[in-house]
Amino acid sequence: MFNNKPLITRWLFFIVVFTVISGGAISMNLIERVKKNEETAAKLSYFAHKEYLKNKSETSSLNHFIVENNPNVSFVILNKLGKPVYWKYLDESLLVRFSVQKLERKGFEEISLQDPNYRLFYSHSTLIQILEFIPHLLIFLMIFIVVASYINLQGLGKAEQNLLWMGMTKETAHQIGTPLSSLLGWLELLKLEDIDPSIIQEMDKDLNRLNNIAERFSMVGSTPSLIDLDIVEVTRKTMDYIKSRASSRIKFEFICEAESLVIPLNRTLYAWVIENLCVNSIDSIKGEGTIKILIEKTSRYVNLSVIDSGSGIPYQFKQKIFEPGYSTKKRGWGLGLSLARRIIEEYHNGQIYVEKTSVGLGTEIKIILPRRLIL
Repeated sequence: MFNNKPLITRWLFFIVVFTVISGGAISMNLIERVKKNEETAAKLSYFAHKEYLKNKSETSSLNHFIVENNPNVSFVILNKLGKPVYWKYLDESLLVRFSVQKLERKGFEEISLQDPNYRLFYSHSTLIQILEFIPHLLIFLMIFIVVASYINLQGLGKAEQNLLWMGMTKETAHQIGTPLSSLLGWLELLKLEDIDPSIIQEMDKDLNRLNNIAERFSMVGSTPSLIDLDIVEVTRKTMDYIKSRASSRIKFEFICEAESLVIPLNRTLYAWVIENLCVNSIDSIKGEGTIKILIEKTSRYVNLSVIDSGSGIPYQFKQKIFEPGYSTKKRGWGLGLSLARRIIEEYHNGQIYVEKTSVGLGTEIKIILPRRLIL
């Protein structure tokens, strides 16, 4: 179970961008074609005017008609002295103190002629101006879509957080249910003959777990305090608790060369992360299997890996397991790993990610925590 909206939004974004780019390319092609037609029209006007001047007779009426009725294209014909001899659709202000520079500043382009006695300049029609505006409009539209998509994705982030908090009550019930079931079992044993002291100890552990769960949920949503704690001790105790309640067919292994590693931690929330990773590993193992926790240190960081021999994670879901709502369990809410990421990355300034996984062979989740508090 996971949210498909980000994927849909990305595809919609790519489709719109492709449409905008295609539209821009089509517009540019259309502009070039219209420009070519207008250049041809200006040349036609020039040659028609030239023929008209040569032979002002009835036989040249067609040429005169072409000159007078060639629509939209502004053009001006200059003699070899650079003086206008004929023009069409030309702004009269350009004729005052006329110069070629004024024409060029107004966007007129020169058409190369074979005749050295004349020069032909023309300006694009209003249609070209409209068409040239379209790519700018499409670029603006694309920018708008990018911004809107970004805002939408940000909104989805907020929606995912809301999903996180909405599912919190169900997660609480799920978390409390396990130790409560255990307590009920211990109470049934107490109804029998003699009370074994070890039973009282186990009941005490489960009651403490209930208190820890309540404390965990009270911390999520607020900034927890970090104090210097031995990560080796906290991790080992958490693993031992899970081990005592797991199937005997699952073997646990704890590896750490250092006897003690003190780093800034919130005991309650960090233990929750380790517990969650171990429980997920247990759920992924069908029958016999192993769960190994490996702790290593560098000069600046502590690296912790939870390695199991479970079913592994399909490649297409590798990046999704930390998203709120994603779960491979039919009755899961997909909140555990999302909370784990929040605890490690936001509260402890660390990293948590899938180091490696293979379907049928297992998974390794890696946590990197700073050895000193990062301000």
